[in-house]
Amino acid sequence: MSYRYGLLLLLAVCFVNTANAQWHSDSVTSTAVCTAAGNQQGPKICTDGADGAIIVWEDYRSASTWDIYAQHLNAKGVPQWGTNGVAVCVTGYNQRYPVIAEDDSGGVYVVWEDDRTATNGIDLYGQHVRADGTLAYISTGARVCADSSNSPNARRDQNTVNMCHDGFGNAFVVWEDNRATATATRPDLYMNKLTPTTVAWGKTGKAIITQNTQQLRPRLCDDGSGGCFLAWQNNVAVPQSIWGTRIDANGTVLWGSGTTLQGNEIYRAATYTNLSRNVSVSRDGQEFLLAWEETTTNSGQEIRANRIKMDSTKLWYTPADVTWGYVGDQTWPVAFSDDSVGGSPFDNAGLLVVYQSTFADPDISFTRVLPNGADLRPPVGTNPISVCNQLRGQNNFSAVKCGDGAVMVAWTDARKGVGDSSVYIQRVDRSMRRAFPTIGTSSTWGLPISVNANYQAKQVVLAPRSNGAIAAWVDTRNGTYDIYAQVVFNDGTLPIEFNGFAAKQAGDFVSLDWKTASETDNAGFEVERRTVDALGTPTGFEVIASYREQNSLRGATRSNITRNYNYTDAPGVAGTYEYRIADVALNGIRSTHEAKKIEFKTASAASTWSLEQNQPNPFRSTTAVHFTVPMQANVDLTVMDILGRVVSTPVVHRNFTAGSHQIELNAEQFASGASAGTYFFMLTAYDPSTGSLLWTSDKARMMQVIK
Repeated sequence: MSYRYGLLLLLAVCFVNTANAQWHSDSVTSTAVCTAAGNQQGPKICTDGADGAIIVWEDYRSASTWDIYAQHLNAKGVPQWGTNGVAVCVTGYNQRYPVIAEDDSGGVYVVWEDDRTATNGIDLYGQHVRADGTLAYISTGARVCADSSNSPNARRDQNTVNMCHDGFGNAFVVWEDNRATATATRPDLYMNKLTPTTVAWGKTGKAIITQNTQQLRPRLCDDGSGGCFLAWQNNVAVPQSIWGTRIDANGTVLWGSGTTLQGNEIYRAATYTNLSRNVSVSRDGQEFLLAWEETTTNSGQEIRANRIKMDSTKLWYTPADVTWGYVGDQTWPVAFSDDSVGGSPFDNAGLLVVYQSTFADPDISFTRVLPNGADLRPPVGTNPISVCNQLRGQNNFSAVKCGDGAVMVAWTDARKGVGDSSVYIQRVDRSMRRAFPTIGTSSTWGLPISVNANYQAKQVVLAPRSNGAIAAWVDTRNGTYDIYAQVVFNDGTLPIEFNGFAAKQAGDFVSLDWKTASETDNAGFEVERRTVDALGTPTGFEVIASYREQNSLRGATRSNITRNYNYTDAPGVAGTYEYRIADVALNGIRSTHEAKKIEFKTASAASTWSLEQNQPNPFRSTTAVHFTVPMQANVDLTVMDILGRVVSTPVVHRNFTAGSHQIELNAEQFASGASAGTYFFMLTAYDPSTGSLLWTSDKARMMQVIK
C-alpha cells in the first residue's frame, strides 16, 4: 500500500462498515486523541494488547491546575473512553509527568507526580484504569509514595519515575527518593507495586537501593517471571557507573553480596573522568539488554552496551563499544535484539542500538552489534548509519520493536524550516536498511506523519502493534497544545488499516474486490497474479491489469469517502493462483500488499441459467455483471430506471458460448451524466438459430450509481 493513502481490502461478500474508523492516511489529517480546551502535553503511550493503544497526558483544560487524563484507541483508531478521554485524577492541585504500564487486560496503570500536600514536596500517586475506562482505585488516586502525617520518612521530593508491567496483570514503579537526611546520599531508589485493586507495598513504598551515595535515573523492564530488572547510574565509586539487579515479585533484591543486597556493578570505566549515565533496559527472552552513555575526554559521549543473563552473568565480559570512534556525541541509547539467532529465548543474538547523534545538526542514528559483542555494522572507523540526518536537526526520538530484527523510530524534525517542528517516522532493520521514503522523492529519510507549515508537532511517543506501531504526539493545529495519534504499518502505509486481501471464484472467473476509505494522490491500482505448482513453489508475479489501460482501476486522486473497486480475472486453467493488489501514487511510488491464494477450478458445463448481482455495488463509474448460460445463446442485457422504463440495452443479441461470462457496464451508458440513483437490470437469452426465447431472468437485479 502506498504511504499516501489507506487501502482496506475485503471479500466482496463481507464488506465491513468503516464509517467509524479513525485512522487517517496523510500527514495533515490525524486521529484526535484530545482537543479539549487549554493545553494537553507530555503524552505517554502503551499497547492495549489488541493492536490498539492507551495514551495518558497532563491536561490544563481546567485553566487552573494540571490534571491527568487518558484515552484508549482501539485497533481501528476509534476512541473508546469518550470524547477527549477520561479523567484519571482531578483534585484542584497539580498532577504532572505521568508514566504508564499496561495491565495485560486491556487497561493501564498510571503514576504521576503530585503536589497536593505542600509540606511533603512532590509525592507520587497512581491509578488503575480498567479496559472499560473506569477507575479501580479511589477517584483522587492511591498513594504510591505519600504520607499525609508528614512523617520524616515521606518528606522531600519523589521524582524521576519509571514503570513497567510484570506480565501477570500488575506493574512495578521505581523512583528517585530524597527522604534521606544527608544531601550527599540522596536520592535513593524506592519501589512500589500496583495490582488491579490496590498499591501493594504501602503508602511510602519499599527501599530498594540505599547505598551511601546517589542513585540516579532508574529504568525498569519485566523479567518474564513476575519480577523485574532494575538498572541505574550509581555514584558509589569514581567514576559514576552503571548498576543493575533483579527484583522478585515480592520486592526482594536478588543480586549483590553481603547481608544487604544492593545490586551488581555492570560497568565502570577505568578512567575516573569517564562517567557512565542514561542507561536503558529491555528484555530479550532470558537476557536483559542494556545500553548507556560514557563520557570520554577525547571524543565526547560514546555508547556502550551489554547483555546480562538472569543470574547476573554478563554475556560479553567486555561491553560492546557501539559508537567508539564516531565523530561528535552519541547520547540517549535504546537497545533491541536483532533476532539474528533462532527462535529460542535462550539463543544469543546481537543488538540494534538507536541513539541521538550530534556532529553539526542533531541526527538519529543506529548501529548493529553482532552476536559476539565485538563486530559492528557499520565497522569501526566508518560513519554510523543514519535513521535521519536532514537539515536543522532531528531530536527527541521514540523507538519500539516492529517485527523480526527491525525497529520503528519516530522523532521531532525541523527540516521544513527554522522553528518548524514536525513528526517523522522510519523503520530500520538488521540489514541496516531504511524502509520509508519521503513524499515526492526517492530518498529514505523518513515518512511524515504530522507535517504542516502552520503548526508545530512534537513530543512523539510510540507503542508497538503486531504489524507496525502507533504514534502519539502534541501539536498546535488548533492554537493550543492537543494530542493526536497515527498508526503506521511495517510497509510504510498510513492506513485505513490493511486487513488482508481476499478473492472468490465466480464461475470461470476470480472476482477481486476492495475499497478505500480515503485517498491522497492516488493514481490507481494494478492487479498481479502468479501460479503455484504442486510442490508449493510460486512463479514470479505478473501484472495482469493496470489503471493505465483500464479506467475502472484508476484512483480517485483525492477522496475522503469510501470508494469501491473491482477486477475480475479469467485464469482459464485450473490450478493454484495467488493475487495481490499494488497501488501507485502520483509520484510513481508503487506498493504491493499481502497476496491471497485461491484454488481455481474450471467450471463444469453449465446446467442452469443464472444472473448474478453486479459487483461492485453501489458503484460510481464501472461495474461487472456475471451470468451463466448452459448452451450457446444470443443475449440481451437491459437496464431500467426505478419507474421500469428502459434506459439502455448495453448488450443486444450478442452471442455467448455455454459457460460463465462477464459484462462490464459503464454508468455513462444509462445514467445521464452518470446520475446517481437506483437502476435495475435483467438478462434475456434467445436461440441463435430460431430466435425463440430460451430464458429470461426471474427478476430484475437492483444496482445503485453513487456520486
